[in-house]
Formats: sequence, structure tokens, C-alpha cells
Amino acid sequence: MRSHSLFALVGLIGALVHPSRPAADADADAARAHDAARGHVSCKDTTPAGYDGFLVFMANGSIPLSDGFFLDGEIFQEEVMGRTPAEIEQNRADALAYFESRFGIADADARPDVSFFGFYADPRINYRAYVISGDRVPPEGYEVHDGGWIALVTDPGGLTLGGEFAGVHVPAGTFFSFGDYSIEVTRPGRGRDPDPIVIHYQCNDPLIPLSNGGEVFTCDLVSDEFGAGRAQGMTSPIIEDGELRPNGRTVLTFSGEGGL
Repeated sequence: MRSHSLFALVGLIGALVHPSRPAADADADAARAHDAARGHVSCKDTTPAGYDGFLVFMANGSIPLSDGFFLDGEIFQEEVMGRTPAEIEQNRADALAYFESRFGIADADARPDVSFFGFYADPRINYRAYVISGDRVPPEGYEVHDGGWIALVTDPGGLTLGGEFAGVHVPAGTFFSFGDYSIEVTRPGRGRDPDPIVIHYQCNDPLIPLSNGGEVFTCDLVSDEFGAGRAQGMTSPIIEDGELRPNGRTVLTFSGEGGL
């Protein structure tokens, strides 16, 4: 529902910077103050040998069982990604084209056996980046906004795929995703935060729900900052006191071999 507002970013503790000091010294002082305030020494996360980028996300929040994971996809497209109506329509068309070319699901937005819709993962799941190679990530991480488009198999008898999965039959509840991660990078002290790190993803395989309602997934990635990559992850939901915890982990790698 559009009435859901975006969660505010967690504020970071920083030091006041004396205006006459060099910017590099000021940034270093702010980073040291940021680390000291939390009683730890932070360092930039390294990139594993043979890779151009390495990130780790976790989702450890919770939401009421009655709410579900997804908010209105227009919130993500308009407020997070800042896309115009024309850009949103093009992104939607790109998702439909991908679902058809890779999985043989033609006209996913108009067929009776599939539901096609935009989504925005509810920020209450606390999806955050805790490791970003080349960056000093604070212990609370950076918020990860996750949204895009989903095609969901609704036919009780399932669906036989085409494209690169010709002849593969998947059960009802299987879904396919195409979207973006927008990572809100924050900095201690004064000054503007950097632009978000935007990473496009598209699922490689049908996402077939596990017996516990979770999923295992792999996605191709494209990032202006890191290049081509691969995301692999899982969710293993836990229900406690009427709350649903996604219990999710995602590892992203980038390399000249598409993250392999």
C-alpha cells in the first residue's frame, strides 16, 4: 500500500570538522571518531583475489505475519530509484522481455496462469549490507532497498517453461525476479552522503519455494561500480510470536567471469 512510508536511515555518529583543515584529514578524523564511538577499530573490507567486488547482505528483521514481505512496487520505482513514468515503463518492459527470453513466459502480464507485479521488499526485514569490498562499513551496515518485478506461477497445476528451460515443469508458487538493489551508503560527520550503490539483478533459475517457505537463489548482476557479477543466497523464514523473520543471507561477487 502506498500509505507505507520509507523507513528512515539509521543515523551515524560523527565528529565536527574544523573548516580550516584539509578535507582528507577531516574525513580521516571523522572516520576515527565514528569507530571510537563504537569501541572498535574498523578497516576497509578487502576484495578476495581474482574478484573485482565482494558484498554480503543479511535480512534479520521481522514483520507481522498478516503483512507479507512486499510493499507497492511504485514506491521503489519512484521514491527509491527516482525513475520517470517512461523509465518505469521501460524497466517493466525489460522485465517482461527477460522472463520470456530466459524462461519462455510470454506476456506474463496478461496470462491467466501467471501473476505479474511490481514489488518493494518491506524495509522492516532489515535488509542491510555488512561487507562491501573497498569500503569501511559500520557495524549497523547500510540499508539495502530491494525492488523490481516478479512473475508468479498461480496455476495449481504448475507451468511448463520454455526458453532456456524448455520442457522444465515448475509447481505453483514458483516465481521469477528482475530488479535492483539500491544500497544507501552513509558517511559520518558533515557533508553529503555518496550516491547509492545500485546493482541490477535478474534470477538465473526458477525460484521454487522450499518446504519451509524459503528459497535458494542465484542471480546475474550488473553494476556500474563493480561490473558483472553473481549473487547467491537463501532465506529460511522463522515464525515467532506472530512475527515472520526472513532470516536471509546474500553473497555477491564480481569478476571478469561474471562473478564466478
